Order: sequence, then C-alpha cells, then structure tokens
Amino acid sequence: ERMFIECFIYHYSISVLLARDISSLPNPFVIFKELNVVLKCPVYNSAPVVEWMNNPLLGSSLDTLEILAKISYIGRMEMPLGPLWLEKLVRLRNMCIYYTPAMHSTGMDELQWFNFKINSLVGILMTKSCYLLASKMIHYNDFDINSIEVRKCLKELLRCFREIPQDHTIWGILPWPMLITGAFARDPDDQELILQRINLMAERAHTYCGVRMASFLHEIWNSKDSPDSGLSLLFDRERLAQLDL
Repeated sequence: ERMFIECFIYHYSISVLLARDISSLPNPFVIFKELNVVLKCPVYNSAPVVEWMNNPLLGSSLDTLEILAKISYIGRMEMPLGPLWLEKLVRLRNMCIYYTPAMHSTGMDELQWFNFKINSLVGILMTKSCYLLASKMIHYNDFDINSIEVRKCLKELLRCFREIPQDHTIWGILPWPMLITGAFARDPDDQELILQRINLMAERAHTYCGVRMASFLHEIWNSKDSPDSGLSLLFDRERLAQLDL
C-alpha cells in the first residue's frame, strides 16, 4: 500500500506541470496535508529506524516531491506572479536552498549504504532543479541565466548526474530534473551530458520519451531572441503536454 501511495505521489507531482488540464487533480497544497498523515504510519515496527526508511520507493527524497508539485502548480499561473503566489514561491525556493539530504542510519551494510547515497543524490537533483524553475518564475522578466547562482546550481546538478551509475534503475524517476536542468544548460558540453543521460533513461525504459525530451530541449537551446528566451517553453501548456516523463 505504501508503495502504491508513493507511486501516485511521483506521477502526480510530475504531472502537475505537464498536464493540459489539472481541474480533476487535487491541489498539492491540500493533498499533501492528507497524504503526509498516511505517510507517517511506520512500515517497520520491530526495530528503531530513521523515518525515511519507511518510504520503500522514494526513500529520503520523498519530501522533495511535495516541493516539486507545489512549484509546478504555481508555474501554471499567469506570469509574472501576483504578490500572494510570489510569496509562496519564495518560501518554496528557500526550502530548496536550505535542503540537506537525510542522515544515514547506523548499521547499514554496503548495499544499503550505496543505495542511500544514490537516493540522497535524487533529493539534491529534485531540489536544485526546483530552485532553477522557481528562480525563473520569481524573476520572470529579468531572469539572468548566466548569473553566478544559476551556474553554481547547474554545476552541482551535473555533478550529481555524473555520480549516478549509468546502469542504475533510479534513472527511471529522473526525467523531470533532467528536463529542467537541460532547459537551463547553455554550455554545449553540459547539454551533451544531459542528452546522453536522457538517451540512457529512454533506452532502459524502452520508450520514445527521450526523443520528445531532446526535441523540446533543442527548441529551448535554439531560441535566438535572448539567452533565456527559450525558457518560456517551460510555461507553454500545449508544448509541455506533448512530453512524456
């Protein structure tokens, strides 16, 4: 049951930004209040374990999906944002800035420690990519894609992508951060790394989703109006709906 709930959380969270119509979906500012009550019920009762070990699918990165869903929900609104939603978004971005991976538990064997490190990287990837998207939304008309903060964030994201083994199954839940990271990447080598990882993910999933993602990113990169003008596609509902993550 817990795995089904976490599976729903993952698919729901990434769908909020991409779906044409979310009128039949619950508001993430409401649904997570209900789900968090359910998720606090422990899976393991026989021994003391850290809280994140009760999350069989998303592990310590579970909380980052709530941030992702809420930022994506605000991203569907008319830009630039009004004061109320802008304030909410700033708070969410601050959560991304101060996010730290969960603490490891004692007594882990080698495999558990390895999977814990991979899961920690997923949490960083989710929050750092959310930071980039939120920053663009906050500074919608005067966003500087070449700022020190953006370049530093991109460097950290690409480091995390490099540290995940290419044959690890975790790539199956990384299309969203790959898409957002790629949208903000302007260095050809960085873009090539993202495309390689997208192709890797698509090959493992036996799907054409990688082709659609790559095409979408090339549209962003090939925009000639200004360095960040292609980022407007991240708010183009019809174009986003063509993606399959």
